Amino acid sequence: MKKAQKRLRKKLTWIIVMIFFMVFILVTNSCFTYTDAIKNDASIVEMGDVNIGGIEQWVLIRGEDRENPVIVFLHGGPGSPETAFLRKYNSELEKHFTMVYWDQRGAGKSYDKKIPQETMNLDQFLSDTHELIVYVKKKLNKEKVHLMGHSWGSVLGLLTSAQHPELVDTYIGIGQVVNTERGEKLSFDYTMREAKKDNNQKAIDQLNSVGPPVKGEYENNGIWTQRKWLLHYGGERYGKTGVMDAIFDLWFSDEYNFFDVIKFTKSSGFAYRLRRDEKKIDFFKQVQYVEVPVYFISGKYDYNTPKELVKEYSEILQAPKVGYYEFEQSSHSPIFEEPEKFNELIIKLLTHPNNNSKL
Repeated sequence: MKKAQKRLRKKLTWIIVMIFFMVFILVTNSCFTYTDAIKNDASIVEMGDVNIGGIEQWVLIRGEDRENPVIVFLHGGPGSPETAFLRKYNSELEKHFTMVYWDQRGAGKSYDKKIPQETMNLDQFLSDTHELIVYVKKKLNKEKVHLMGHSWGSVLGLLTSAQHPELVDTYIGIGQVVNTERGEKLSFDYTMREAKKDNNQKAIDQLNSVGPPVKGEYENNGIWTQRKWLLHYGGERYGKTGVMDAIFDLWFSDEYNFFDVIKFTKSSGFAYRLRRDEKKIDFFKQVQYVEVPVYFISGKYDYNTPKELVKEYSEILQAPKVGYYEFEQSSHSPIFEEPEKFNELIIKLLTHPNNNSKL
């Protein structure tokens, strides 16, 4: 009996020790952030706040050789930083380029409830983008940068490339926004079509209750209902109907702590007014010519920013070079859904620009 009690006490002691250890790890992760060092004399690793547009905004710069070309990445949302995912899935790019990751105004590590809401508009974000590029050029002693935008970031990327070709070497649009009004209609029709094919009466009823978008807008925040079923039917993420894996990627990111995750959850709502500017986008009319090479990368099953519109736009856009690439096992984020294929393509496009790169 005494031996059994002794073994029980020993097990309980180990359990308590492990619980304390796990709590310690959780608290440590909750308070501190870091980014891995690159053990190379030619490398650059810098993380911190930069004054952009009159406020502090978080920027991470990483690369194995600071002499490499620079890629400035513009995340989606609005208000959805993607540094955690880029670091997990696309760190290969840091071997070939100096990568600049930026949490935009009011997003993620740059979130601050004191930021004036009147500054959350497209013109201010374009000004911020321009200011960041100028800062990066000066810091890294570069004449131009490659600009890469995903989803909402593709609005900033294409407009900046059109307005400031003297700063941009090449533009790459991933899940490119083209015409929001047409895109939202295609997205709604796809979701309803899939629901009917699936005989999903719950989805059909909910989609009917919000109705199709009018001029790219849903009434009473109906967009969230539509997006829920878009995710369910693969038009947002290929082969996935939830986002828990993305939440874990963010939670366990070295560069983000618990408090940053809390900021992340507030970012989308804080940046919501930007959607009013996004709804006005029609690049068929607004940007018909760009002075730099442009490459579009879409997922075959993307119905957030429908690939049909991107392909159509790529065929009418005038630029020194225009390329359209469609990933067969991706929806809205081929950069994360097929990362190896994506990284390989980017390296080929930007380091061998005269080759006709194929998937």
